[in-house]
Amino acid sequence: MSSRSQRGASNITTRSALKEIMTLNKFNLVYVRLLETLAAIGAICIVFVLVVVVYDVTSRTLGFGSVIWSGPLTEYALLYTVALASPWLVHKKGHIMIESVVDLFPLTARHLVGQAACSFCLALCLLLLYYFTISGWESYRWNEADIRAITLPRWAMYFPFPIMFFLSAIEFSRFLFGSTQFLSGHGSKTDGI
Repeated sequence: MSSRSQRGASNITTRSALKEIMTLNKFNLVYVRLLETLAAIGAICIVFVLVVVVYDVTSRTLGFGSVIWSGPLTEYALLYTVALASPWLVHKKGHIMIESVVDLFPLTARHLVGQAACSFCLALCLLLLYYFTISGWESYRWNEADIRAITLPRWAMYFPFPIMFFLSAIEFSRFLFGSTQFLSGHGSKTDGI
């Protein structure tokens, strides 16, 4: 084989590898945008809670009475806030962990503790993903209602949690199997939020 044909074959291999990397980068960008969008919707839920509480308090203060839907909707909004923002927090390493204690361990033990914690979190996410998917589906299938001041479909309470646990499981998988480390190695100065 001539050196020219070897270079051509090498260029084709390099181009296909670059295409693959670009595709992965585009997928990663879309994925990160999804996490950011869900977190932004969670933030909007917090603003919604603020507006509803102020409206309800103002309404009662002015003598118009309480708004009956404010309690249940703010409770659901708070559930959605947690569920939608959690995968983004894991992605940014904004979750709660005690690295200052882990930093007292030898380097190899730190890595093992990080892997064990990540494995535990991944297993827990997968277990809860299964539980909330089944619970939400059963609630939808049986047309269950959450009856309080207003009636809401019970599946709406379960709806965001399978999404949260699925995306969080992806994030913990990235820490476990990818190049990103679960523990930053900076003690209390994490590289998260």
